[in-house]
Amino acid sequence: MVKGLTDALYRDLSAPQRRKVTASDPFDCDKGALGDGFTMLAMLQTTDEERWRDLLDEQIKGLAQVIRTRRIDHVGLTDGLTGLWMLLTMSEGYVRPRPGLVEAVSHQVNRLVDEGIHQIRTNGGENRGDFGVGTGLAGVALQLLRSGRDERMADRICDLFLDLSSLEFPRGFWTPASGLRPEEIEERPELSFGGRDLGYGMGLAGVLSLLREKAQRSSCPRYQAAAVTIVRTIVEDVIAHGGRGISGYQTPPPVAGRPGVSTRAPQTWSRGLPGVEFAVAGNAALTAELYSVVSYGEDYVDPTVGGFDVPGLRNGVAGRLLLADQAGLHEDPRWEELLVERLTDYVARSEAGELTDVGFWAGVGGAAAVWSGRSTSRGYAPVLTALAVNGSCGAFAV
Repeated sequence: MVKGLTDALYRDLSAPQRRKVTASDPFDCDKGALGDGFTMLAMLQTTDEERWRDLLDEQIKGLAQVIRTRRIDHVGLTDGLTGLWMLLTMSEGYVRPRPGLVEAVSHQVNRLVDEGIHQIRTNGGENRGDFGVGTGLAGVALQLLRSGRDERMADRICDLFLDLSSLEFPRGFWTPASGLRPEEIEERPELSFGGRDLGYGMGLAGVLSLLREKAQRSSCPRYQAAAVTIVRTIVEDVIAHGGRGISGYQTPPPVAGRPGVSTRAPQTWSRGLPGVEFAVAGNAALTAELYSVVSYGEDYVDPTVGGFDVPGLRNGVAGRLLLADQAGLHEDPRWEELLVERLTDYVARSEAGELTDVGFWAGVGGAAAVWSGRSTSRGYAPVLTALAVNGSCGAFAV
């Protein structure tokens, strides 16, 4: 155990200063009230402490007020209404029910999905934020499939990705230059004609994960064929890196050529090879394609070399440990040692009154939830297993 961790996290999440920060932009991925709600739910599910129940109920009350007074146009899991819908449905049985709020959020998710599908079908390219797991339609469809609440909407998204999977540049999940930030292009002029992410959070691996899961649930062979097409695209990039990982991004191909590769992405759940491994887990054909070329390097196992020596879920050691436990991926003893070190340091700084990033996705919040799941008899919180589950590992019930 990390002594004082739960008390420190509760103190920081309930502090007026933190509540003020999260209220200013409730759906901010790193500093929003939504992410803190996920941390509160995870801690409640692993500790069953009344203080977390009260704090979560108050957090949901505040988010409900936001929905009533502001127009929210983000559909994403990490920064939008799908995340809120998941928080609400997975909180049922832990806090007082709010069926009207769940229905209202579900209606808005459907509206945003309709708009997103139309936008992607009519545009010349796809913004990575529109189709990824973190902020886009892949994350929406994965949660809808797993919950069983609206499989028709999930099927519409799957069919959209099915159509896009066979298209070449500038379609086929390429983001046009207009969809990239000006500073990105200034730093990387090779992106002047657009680019494509391969990672799980905002790239092809997330799409692959959705198509794989749909293939396992459907008798239609087209979903599996589309998943194979995408994994082969990623495999070509892995080969270009000697089997050690994937590009941080790809650049558009020349006429009759292959996409350009970039420097290797950090070995994280959101951006790197582990996210691709998670995307194919449980599907024999897809894993055979990927592992025929993978050759782990030191950056895959050493956090200080692989760029995942931070505590968080998306791009840190907590995410790697969660995938190891839930999807059977590789684990190294150094990861838990590093996580304990980071969390112990957090407790000391919290007790000294120093500010720390306690966000769920990138900060201490999600890392503490992972550690609680690994170190208590209750095991992982259902909200965490729901995020790190795929069709081979089961599905969450709501």
